[in-house]
Amino acid sequence: MITIELNTLEEALHIQNVAALNISKYQQNQVEGQECQQNSNIRLWQDIRRQAGLEMKAISERGERA
Repeated sequence: MITIELNTLEEALHIQNVAALNISKYQQNQVEGQECQQNSNIRLWQDIRRQAGLEMKAISERGERA
């Protein structure tokens, strides 16, 4: 598992967008013989996107409390 430290809402949004683009790229451009590797890459980017989404939520909640 990869853990990413995000400090701002902009960083989290950027990482989430990059992850979404990479997931789409791997899903649309399957390479014969590389299915397992591509599926691993998709899972990795999905985890990164999920982490960024959770961090965006946490950052906005901290901002609302401040």
